[in-house]
Amino acid sequence: MRFTIILLLALAIPIQSSLATELKKKKVRKYELLVNEALKYVGTPYKFGGSAPSGFDCSGFVGYVFRKYGVELPRISTDQASTGKGVPLRKAKKGDLIFFRGSNKRDRKIGHVGIVISGKGEAVKFVHASTSRGIVVSELSTEYYKERYRKVRCFKELNKKVKL
Repeated sequence: MRFTIILLLALAIPIQSSLATELKKKKVRKYELLVNEALKYVGTPYKFGGSAPSGFDCSGFVGYVFRKYGVELPRISTDQASTGKGVPLRKAKKGDLIFFRGSNKRDRKIGHVGIVISGKGEAVKFVHASTSRGIVVSELSTEYYKERYRKVRCFKELNKKVKL
């Protein structure tokens, strides 16, 4: 019995080592890492003007996460809305920014931003800083966001593959 356990352990070590080596060689697109990073903050409280893990507002959250992946954004959502490249909603993909009117749906001015976490062709979901719930995941299909949707912007530098 003892010999069997030792033999199994001896066989498992090279397999684990080989798996670790393979994972180190694997390349992923930056937007995948960015989305995973953004989702780590779900549950973080909302803080007006906040741009740190102790509390975020919407543009502070987006700027904080994007900065970690080499993309510098302006501080406020209205200015962020003119960065990157515009894409149609149907082509929105992970890592794109999605913009909305603020709480007044009649005001056409950008007032809110989030990070798309769904893939191209899927129902649009995004992570963002909600004033009432902090960092959360929401769906564009909800009436509130559907009525306020303005545009999507993508960042080609996030398509670059990086080693894990």
